[in-house]
Amino acid sequence: MAEFFELVKNIAAKPSILKPQTHIFLLSHMRANTSLLGHILGEHDEINGYYEMHIGYYSWKSFLRQKSKYFAQHPKEVVKKNIFDKILHDGHGVTDYILKNSSSKFLISLRQPEITVRSTVAMFQKNLPNHEFTDPDVVTNYYINRADSLATYSEKLKSCYFYYDAEELIDNSNETLKRISEFLELNAPLKEKFSPKKLTGVGDGGDHTGNLMTGNIIKKTNKYDDIKLTENQINTLELKYSQVRKVLIKNSSSCR
Repeated sequence: MAEFFELVKNIAAKPSILKPQTHIFLLSHMRANTSLLGHILGEHDEINGYYEMHIGYYSWKSFLRQKSKYFAQHPKEVVKKNIFDKILHDGHGVTDYILKNSSSKFLISLRQPEITVRSTVAMFQKNLPNHEFTDPDVVTNYYINRADSLATYSEKLKSCYFYYDAEELIDNSNETLKRISEFLELNAPLKEKFSPKKLTGVGDGGDHTGNLMTGNIIKKTNKYDDIKLTENQINTLELKYSQVRKVLIKNSSSCR
């Protein structure tokens, strides 16, 4: 009930929230350069949003909830053609209603697993040392389960999403952003440079390395060699990555 009254209050304060928007979703996992892409998208003059809202999407009400929460944080922003969110956890579900909705557009991304697990463990050890994700076993299981979920989404979204390797956002920035721009049908290509935002580096999620504060794509990455994984963990992760990546590539294409 409290959330309902909050929604009503936010709409009363900014009635333009009710204006229809296309909802751009990035389905991925932690430490896959998703904060970087979010900031690049959020810099575009046709896109609101740049960070993870930490909500699930189940019906038209979820669309309205997303808009309400975002514009409550950014009340001076004009409502643009598109609004962005990223979904990195299975606890935030996306129903068939959202997957098949004409107001939705989907990007899916996967990063190579060993560096992803090492990076995730290192991030939590530094910022949230009591969190379960400081355990490589837990993060390995998270990656495997999340990869399976992305494969499931891709089967439901066949021919209606854009897939890219997360590394390509850094290693082949210009071409990757060009292709994403074309898929999203933006009025101008996405640019590599961006501005730090109100919530950049704030809260429990997102990128806390400080890289986003530079407004540039940082090409050099940390390998986190101090985080040790077992041979069995690495082999299990590599097999899952190979299997799921093939599915994601096979099912992806433009909806046009």
